[in-house]
Amino acid sequence: MKNANVKDKIAGTILLIFGISLWIVSPLLITESADSSTLDSTFFPKFVGVSLIILSVTLIIKSFLSNPQTNTNKTKEKGAASHKKASTGYLSFIVIIFFVYIVEWISFLPAAIISMVAIMGIMRVKKWHYYLIVIMSIFLIKFSFEDLINVPLP
Repeated sequence: MKNANVKDKIAGTILLIFGISLWIVSPLLITESADSSTLDSTFFPKFVGVSLIILSVTLIIKSFLSNPQTNTNKTKEKGAASHKKASTGYLSFIVIIFFVYIVEWISFLPAAIISMVAIMGIMRVKKWHYYLIVIMSIFLIKFSFEDLINVPLP
């Protein structure tokens, strides 16, 4: 779709500008602490800025390389299929709200695993290795926050 390519180019450009400005401005706005460690207070904003730059450049390149497709062969979704997608979105949103409340009672790790497995079940993911990838990503996030940048998770 030609319209989708234009939207991707615009979104990629805006995110690229935001990422570059975040990467440049964050060290100027955040004061360094006297304790010089490898991961200081500017690490996370710089990481987000660099991630935005990489992902937006990837999106821009993808929008230039993809072939515009016509919409003549595609049929519009009607009735039950569109209602099914909406209910999946609503149920996923409810699980996310449930995660926000349950993370206070149980710690981050079990709450995140329960919530993500529930969302993947709602979306009818059948391949077991996708579940394994999500669980390993949760462990990686926990390790990154608690051990690398010393941010305690609930």
